Amino acid sequence: MFKNTKHELQISQLWLMGLPFFVNARGRPIVTRAALEGRKVEEPTRPTWQPRAMLMG
Repeated sequence: MFKNTKHELQISQLWLMGLPFFVNARGRPIVTRAALEGRKVEEPTRPTWQPRAMLMG
């Protein structure tokens, strides 16, 4: 029989509840304080990669 770990069960419950979270390197779910307080969480924008030839041109 397959046994889920505590963290896997937490991840599935957070997903069902609709709470935004991310999983750290150890596989533990992390919920931000802003998500619990109801603040809107803005994801940081990553600069897109462009080849150096395009930047000099």
